[in-house]
Amino acid sequence: MEDRLSWWFMRVFRESKFVWTPEVSDDAVREDMPDVVIAQGIERFLPTVPKR
Repeated sequence: MEDRLSWWFMRVFRESKFVWTPEVSDDAVREDMPDVVIAQGIERFLPTVPKR
């Protein structure tokens, strides 16, 4: 599991939340009010370019 970002984040941040989705939900960010948001993606799997 050391090859997964969530494994490393649990050791760096007091609290972390991992969401497996192709887009960052503005509602989820507003609800959780995190200090840091990290989004990882692979462009070749995107059917269209994200709005932001």
